[in-house]
Amino acid sequence: LYSMRRRRLWYNILIALTIPLITLWCYLHQTRFKAPASPWLRIYEDRNNENVNMNNILKRPAHNNRRESVYQRESIVVPIINRGPISPHRDKEFEAMIRRDLANIVPGLGDNGTAVTLSGEEAKLAQQVMRKEAINLVASNKVSYNRTIVDARHPLCKSVQYDDDLPDVSVIIIFNNEAWSSLIRTIHSVLNGSPAHLLKQIVLVDDKSDREELMGKLEYYMRTRLPNKVVLHRLSQRSGLIRARLEGAKLATGEVLMFLDSHCEVGTQWLEPLLHRIKEER
Repeated sequence: LYSMRRRRLWYNILIALTIPLITLWCYLHQTRFKAPASPWLRIYEDRNNENVNMNNILKRPAHNNRRESVYQRESIVVPIINRGPISPHRDKEFEAMIRRDLANIVPGLGDNGTAVTLSGEEAKLAQQVMRKEAINLVASNKVSYNRTIVDARHPLCKSVQYDDDLPDVSVIIIFNNEAWSSLIRTIHSVLNGSPAHLLKQIVLVDDKSDREELMGKLEYYMRTRLPNKVVLHRLSQRSGLIRARLEGAKLATGEVLMFLDSHCEVGTQWLEPLLHRIKEER
């Protein structure tokens, strides 16, 4: 009787241990061969399937569909504003504004890149404006749009002769609420410092500015004081520097694309060495 009870006890212990082991083995076996839930793992698994169509894999939507739709929405192309019609009444207002700006310019101030020193109330005003604009806008407004800058080339560079058949260039300038005087000076600097036959166009891309002077006043200035090779493209939504540059690149017609800041001035013979290197590499 004692031996029978002992065998029954060991039998119960064996069953108690066997059932959990069998359950654990079934669970691990099922998990090991279960299809992965991750989309990119599914694509990897499909690639090992002989019947899979690789074109369908390549055409599957990416995981950032929302981001792509936002980009498409922000990149709405609007017509280029270039010599567009403006009402005569507004023309008179814009002309008066521009003449006031020109009257504020001091001839010779800042020529050849010389420093501009302000004093008295102008210096105080410049400090106040600088906190907002991060540039000395008071001094900038007094400097000519067509001012000269010092020729900083090495003497050996001045003696280099470049071919006339260099590729032409489209200069793309992105701006968002840029100060009026610095933007206009940048445009004039590129026009004055670039050979006419090499400068195919200047593409201005307005990345959703809301300053009044960059609206109708800028368009009027372009119509009355700038050549036709300067064009303006306004984005309907704020897109950022890189996307705005891509939009400008779509409109460029030159053989070479050049991207410049909206507050810079080009040096003497700045363009030819760059285009010469590009021509050599082609």
